[in-house]
Amino acid sequence: MSDSLQNMDDLRRRSQEVGEDFFVKTGSDFLCTRVESYLIGYQYFITSELVPGDPSGRDRRYTIRRGGTDGHIETEGEFQAYESIEEARKSVHQLLKSK
Repeated sequence: MSDSLQNMDDLRRRSQEVGEDFFVKTGSDFLCTRVESYLIGYQYFITSELVPGDPSGRDRRYTIRRGGTDGHIETEGEFQAYESIEEARKSVHQLLKSK
């Protein structure tokens, strides 16, 4: 297995190989998580989730995720920290600059 991830398909495959269920849709995914970006910097991606308690049931917030070469997925920073995908993308690019 190569050490680096090339794209989201690589991450999904490795995640499945280690039994991670991040990309598996289940009835318990009440926040309707969506993957909103490609793999940025070979490790980060952005998801959106419904905001709990939103009366319209449509408001979404954005979360930065980090995919490890071992297939494990972690939340980078705070869950639902961003009000827009543009804010999340800027933060990802700041993370990449700081490394």
